[in-house]
Amino acid sequence: MIPAVYTITSASVLEDEASALFPGAAYFAGNLLLIALQGAEVIGVVGFRKLGGDEAEVLFIGTKPNHRRRGIATALLRELLRRCPGIVFLEVRESNQGARAMYRSAGFEEIGIRQKYYNDPPENAIVMKFHS
Repeated sequence: MIPAVYTITSASVLEDEASALFPGAAYFAGNLLLIALQGAEVIGVVGFRKLGGDEAEVLFIGTKPNHRRRGIATALLRELLRRCPGIVFLEVRESNQGARAMYRSAGFEEIGIRQKYYNDPPENAIVMKFHS
């Protein structure tokens, strides 16, 4: 299942981000995945971690390219929010207007900017927060 998750994530984020997210299976130690399946096929995934108290952080979210724009990422995000009541944080590329709109529609607010957070190409990250 890990290769399918890597395939989705590497198609959803830039390659340097994917390699940072998946240096090996050990990366998942202490982190959680919600996986969308169509039959036995992995078509979407969201990775997150629980922080202290009632806080969590979205690490990545993505769907297979041929399953995009069908509400899969939104459904995964809503399930994560259901399972993690409290405060959820995430960072998203400043230029990723589609993802920012999806997060806002799920109730996230833009609360800050992390300058030059991403590499290749360099770009700011928008920090977003959800509170249930």
